[in-house]
Amino acid sequence: ALPLSWGARRLARRARRGGRPGGDARPRTLGYAAGLEEYTTIPLSWSDQYVLVTPDGPDRPTTISLDGLRLAEIVRVSARSPMTGERTPWWHHVGHCRLPGPDPRAVAETSPRLVYDAADAVARSVAERLVAVGGTERHLIAAGMAAEQFRAAIRAAADWGYIVRLPTLPLAPCLEADQILAYAPWLELSPGGGAAGLTALIEVRSHAIVRPHRVVGRVELDWLGSLVILPISDGGGR
Repeated sequence: ALPLSWGARRLARRARRGGRPGGDARPRTLGYAAGLEEYTTIPLSWSDQYVLVTPDGPDRPTTISLDGLRLAEIVRVSARSPMTGERTPWWHHVGHCRLPGPDPRAVAETSPRLVYDAADAVARSVAERLVAVGGTERHLIAAGMAAEQFRAAIRAAADWGYIVRLPTLPLAPCLEADQILAYAPWLELSPGGGAAGLTALIEVRSHAIVRPHRVVGRVELDWLGSLVILPISDGGGR
């Protein structure tokens, strides 16, 4: 979730020294770079979000209180609560898309697992927090799976829920919705009503670490939050 660029890999090696083996060096890299005058850390846009995907069933949560979870405090990346007060999630606005209808589920009962991609440290932290804070009544367990197994598990819909990473503001919402339905064909994206089985949990963003004196131009963010280098005007109006 924190891609490193322009000399940041060398910073990461420095910051990793003295750290615990196997630890995530990225937060330490940002802190290390902040203490050096030659580097500038630029926060990018809140490009991705982690979502709880739950199949239809009697144990599906109707609402989830994000205040008690405090997810932004327990993940090791720049994170914030989803901006639900300022905007509704993008999947609430795909009613105009030509999407397939949901496939019927053959599973009558689900296991008490909350499944996540084992390679995603943020997804693991989110799943473990959900289980620790709100999963005791349902006897939930957090279970990490390899990517292929994870996708197969979502398609089978035989678990209580899944932690999935999605774009916060996709350029092509219809295409993104179609891709979601490709691995979760049982999910119903109703026109104007979003999806009862999708709950936004947390938004994350990346950082760029740059050496300004080595960049020929002006470093800015475009309207999508992507990093761009603009030429410095010579004052001649060209």
